[in-house]
Amino acid sequence: MKKISCVIFDLDGTLADTSRLIFASFNHVAERYTGRSWSEPEILATFGPTEEVAIRSIVGAENAPAAIEEFHRFYKAGHPQMAAEHEGIREVLEYLRSQGTILALFTGKGKRTTLVTLPALGLDAYFDLIVTGDDVLNHKPSADGIRKVLATYPVADGEVLMVGDSAADILAAREAGIPVAAVAWDPFARGQSAAPEPDFSFSSVKEFSHFLRAILSTSVGARA
Repeated sequence: MKKISCVIFDLDGTLADTSRLIFASFNHVAERYTGRSWSEPEILATFGPTEEVAIRSIVGAENAPAAIEEFHRFYKAGHPQMAAEHEGIREVLEYLRSQGTILALFTGKGKRTTLVTLPALGLDAYFDLIVTGDDVLNHKPSADGIRKVLATYPVADGEVLMVGDSAADILAAREAGIPVAAVAWDPFARGQSAAPEPDFSFSSVKEFSHFLRAILSTSVGARA
């Protein structure tokens, strides 16, 4: 990339280490309503739509309303102990803001959990636009969320970078026709497949930060 005008971040596994909290929250309701603990692959198989849809598939329609509320209570209560921002990510966001870069969030999480995690970590103020799983008709790997960002901020496709830790993020970026960076600094993400090939890949926040600074410093120099 020669220039970056907008960066679209995923949330879970990219900005924040939340996998332990997510699995614990799902199992809190699964154990109560199905009588057993669910494995990570079983829980992951329900993902795609928002948490509410996933919970309904686990506990059934009749139990879903109560289970959804229990899930959200557990998620919020457990957040301080089981979720944290990735080290160095705040500095990345601050640097991008200082360069006038448009920052957007595109997450498959529902609005309720997103609006718990971002304020709890103090990351909500960094974003110009937040797109959750409740804001799109078609969820990742659909590019609907990316298209919402591009419709709001009409920058050139080649100047927008999607940053995420999953294959769904890569596929969404491919559908939207924008470059994508796959990141693997989250412990859970390291065990996931990153196929298909991204345009860029980073194993640490520091490595990603160096990449951004190299491009943005060059583009600033070119404008001077």
